[in-house]
Amino acid sequence: MKIVPENKLGLVETGIRAIRATYQVLAPPPRAFVKAIRLYRNGHRDYIDDLYYATALFTETSFLTIDYSFMEFLRGRGYPVEGVVITPMLRDYIKSCRG
Repeated sequence: MKIVPENKLGLVETGIRAIRATYQVLAPPPRAFVKAIRLYRNGHRDYIDDLYYATALFTETSFLTIDYSFMEFLRGRGYPVEGVVITPMLRDYIKSCRG
């Protein structure tokens, strides 16, 4: 992956361990897959983001993203964005890692 430089991969491992120790796996309900397909067909061509968003929507959990264009897409097409959390600090960190 291009996002994380080699010398930062240890942080990725530490982060994954922390997530696994404190979070539960959330299985997307079947209707989230259908909603994700509809989002994709409506023009947002990142199916994984579509599925994450739809899963959060149907399970009433927060959706964490750094993708402002996805938020604009959702708002522009009337999809609910309550519970969507944009993390500019994370986005800025990722940009700084890319150099």
